[in-house]
This record gives sequence, C-alpha cells and structure tokens, in this order.
Amino acid sequence: MTEENQNFEIWQGDDLQLTFAVEGVDSLEGVNIRWGYAPLPGGAPLAVKTIASGIAVSGTTFTVTLEPPDTLNARPGNYFHEAEISDDTQTRTIAIGTMTIRPAILKESP
Repeated sequence: MTEENQNFEIWQGDDLQLTFAVEGVDSLEGVNIRWGYAPLPGGAPLAVKTIASGIAVSGTTFTVTLEPPDTLNARPGNYFHEAEISDDTQTRTIAIGTMTIRPAILKESP
C-alpha cells in the first residue's frame, strides 16, 4: 500500500535523511529502490536516489540521504516526491507526498 501525504520541508542546500518502512515484505535484500522529486507529478525528476547513490537499506526500512547539491539550486516551493521498490516481477510505489523547499540565506559553505 502506498503511504500518501508523506510531506516534509527542507531548506535549500541542507542535509536531510528520510526513512521509509516497507510493509508486507520480509526483507529489502535484492530489491531495487528509487526515490526522486519533481516540480510536477509525472515530471522530469530534479534528483533521483538509488541504492548505489544515496539510499541505505536496513531490514525492511530504507533511508534516503539528501545532500546540499540535491536542493541547492532548486527554486523555493512545493515539489512532488515519490519512493518505489521493484524486483523482477513487480514495481510498487511506497510513498508519495509534497516536498517543500524553503529559501536559504546562507547557501554557500563556510
């Protein structure tokens, strides 16, 4: 089942970790996992995370790590985000929601 309204806020250029629990599975071992965000539903993603780049798995949960480059140049506002898992037989959307990017004043690293 898809978890809807998984809304969160992030300031431009901040680090953030998002953790998702997957129900109805014994393990996420060998499963493909993707997370991304876009300005419109079905639009081209501005960032995509996979197990090879920014997603860590532990049992039946996975954590998406957002780093400063993922949001630094995005315009402040609301975006749509989505997480999905897939294997050889099916693809399943795990979570969807609104990601709000807030404007940052101190966007440059010290």
